[in-house]
Amino acid sequence: MDDTHTDLIMRVRSSVERHYAEDLQQEGARRRLDAVFDALAGVDRAHFIPESYRCYAYTDQPLPLGFPQATCSSPFTVARMAFVLELFDGANVLEIGTGCGYSAAITERLIGQRGRLTTLEIQEGLVDIARQNLARYVDGLDRHVHLIHADGGQGYYPHACYDRIYFTTAVPGSFNVESILPQLGRGGILVFPNTREEMIILRKDPMPYLFVPLLGAQGGGAS
Repeated sequence: MDDTHTDLIMRVRSSVERHYAEDLQQEGARRRLDAVFDALAGVDRAHFIPESYRCYAYTDQPLPLGFPQATCSSPFTVARMAFVLELFDGANVLEIGTGCGYSAAITERLIGQRGRLTTLEIQEGLVDIARQNLARYVDGLDRHVHLIHADGGQGYYPHACYDRIYFTTAVPGSFNVESILPQLGRGGILVFPNTREEMIILRKDPMPYLFVPLLGAQGGGAS
């Protein structure tokens, strides 16, 4: 990796540390952050950016991929998402929105060879590009990293239950999270950005609960 890549990682780390200063006081959080930035340091973003935009690869901003509504997320966003997901060695992870494969390459390093990453991409042309990009970094593509051409809005049941699920694209208000939650295991974490520029983080409690249904217009019980 060259000095420009290293400088980018250092700048992004400084920003993330400021953003999560309070969280980093918690036990284990600093180790998680170290792991995230070890992963980012080992993946050169320039290898995932189209040639026409490669001169901007070491800027902390999303970059176009030449497909509709498709960008390579900023390193700051990728680092934040990886941190709040609390990824761990051996995790079973679902990524919705492969794009160029940059986020997938980071995730793969954090879950290791014992983990499994299923990543879904709706645009077929991007699937081919992501496969080429990931082959540079992933030893075991199609063995523990499964790149699938599919509409990710409904998740991917064949590899459930997942320890972690995340979207790399903004989810509209009409999105029904119940279409995804059954695929998330107990104790699992679901992360997705919405169209109001918010990051939603849901954690499924490992303990089962039983409640009566909600009444009223939004509920499923009789009113």
